[in-house]
Amino acid sequence: MAQRFRARHLLAPVGALLAAALVASPQAAAVADPEPVTQDELVPYLGHEEREQQAAPQQQAHAPQYRLVVARHSGKCLDIAGASTDNAARAIQFTCSGSSNQRWALIPTKDGFYHIVARHSGQCLEVARRSTDNGARVQQWPCSSAPHHQWRRVDLHNGYSKFVNRNSHKCLDVNGASQANGTRVVQWSCTGGTNQQWRLV
Repeated sequence: MAQRFRARHLLAPVGALLAAALVASPQAAAVADPEPVTQDELVPYLGHEEREQQAAPQQQAHAPQYRLVVARHSGKCLDIAGASTDNAARAIQFTCSGSSNQRWALIPTKDGFYHIVARHSGQCLEVARRSTDNGARVQQWPCSSAPHHQWRRVDLHNGYSKFVNRNSHKCLDVNGASQANGTRVVQWSCTGGTNQQWRLV
């Protein structure tokens, strides 16, 4: 009986002390709320896959769109012969296969003109030697700001466009309106012929 009284006597001050501490500091037992984490702070802790997924939409927004360029008269594609990556490789028409040497991106330069860029080589469609002659060779060459590397796309409002060289004011043309594979692509005075009309697919 004396021992129980003594235990109760000892516990009473401890309880009083705990109560006083809680009254004095009601949040003492609570865990402090962390500061909110910003997106910038999260990025370094994302895994490799998550970082790639997060970056993907931005990359896609700036990625060029490569398309087939199809001649109206023949139904064949603007093509770099032999899929060459060499400077001065010739532009021809060839049966459409969807290969990278038949895929082209129109990259705006200024004033409504474009570079026409081959996917397989990253080079630009140009008129050789800055020529202004009818029948001048069209080929690929490392892109520059020179006017013979720039083309204006003119919508013909029939699903097709013509491409007019900035330097010569002449049109991208399949020579002689031939329908044969391997026919060279040249520049020629704009006539409105179907061998100067191109559809982007």
